[in-house]
Amino acid sequence: MISKDLIKYVKECRKKGFSDLDIRNALIEKGWNEKDVLEGLLSSMGPKKLPKWVSIVALVVVSFVIGGIVYAAIFAINDIQKTSAEVASMTQQIKEMGPQAKIKTYKDINFGFEVKYPTEFFQLDSANATLKHTLKNFHKYSLADGSDLGLADDIKIVFHKDITECDNSETTIKDIGTPFQIGGLEGIKYEMGAEGEGVVFYCVKNSQNKNIFFIERFFLSEAWSTELPNQSDYLSSARQEELFNQIISTFKFVSSTGTKSKGDFCGTSTQGSCDADAECMSGGCSGQVCQSENEEPAITTCEYRDCYNASTYGVRCKCINNKCQWQ
Repeated sequence: MISKDLIKYVKECRKKGFSDLDIRNALIEKGWNEKDVLEGLLSSMGPKKLPKWVSIVALVVVSFVIGGIVYAAIFAINDIQKTSAEVASMTQQIKEMGPQAKIKTYKDINFGFEVKYPTEFFQLDSANATLKHTLKNFHKYSLADGSDLGLADDIKIVFHKDITECDNSETTIKDIGTPFQIGGLEGIKYEMGAEGEGVVFYCVKNSQNKNIFFIERFFLSEAWSTELPNQSDYLSSARQEELFNQIISTFKFVSSTGTKSKGDFCGTSTQGSCDADAECMSGGCSGQVCQSENEEPAITTCEYRDCYNASTYGVRCKCINNKCQWQ
């Protein structure tokens, strides 16, 4: 056991300036046990003060270290906040975007144009240069006699090379014409309709203010029926116009020199009864059959041949002598 006398002796020697090594050697020479001496030296140490200059240097170093940590922490917090905000913003954008629609290009060599359209919403009827969105469970009925006209299209876009309708509109309905510009196209549009159903004529003009192309947009608005907005696949009036503008903004004219001879076209016709071109449509797996909308859908095999492409050969599914056939 370490005696109080040993500890007192060590402290007094230290006050006189003796080193711990000198104290140790002296005690051992006087017969003290080396283990007790070492324990006495350790027990009597207590907290040892650093020189003043060491404390100042240490304080400066610590200040720099703490300052650096705080500085780094501030930037780290700012970066974290910035990153969190960016992540939140990106997450919101992804939620708003929803699933990406598959985009296809419709190129009509005969009419000399091409557009891109989302297949999620539109079906292509290349024989009639038409894009349409057909509702799955909503039928359209005649306002005249109430007869069922089949599944309704809430939006249908028809492209025309023939500009006769535009030329006539400049005299017959000139007063309702308003300028439009969508993408690289500009001209005059005429909107007509009633009871929630209508059509908008888009008469595309060149730099000489001459009509050069004609686009129709048929629509069904919410006013057509109170049941229409309840259809899960119905496109609201605003959404219809938005999609139309997106499609037309991709419109561009292309060379029509690639049109092939009509005689090489190998599509077939059912000769179904009709009263107007609007009652004729392309059918079959590859759109190679011209049939009446009053007939059951044509069922064909699904091999594709280049000679089925009606637009390439400059033919359309029309009502000729009250029969649907290619011309």
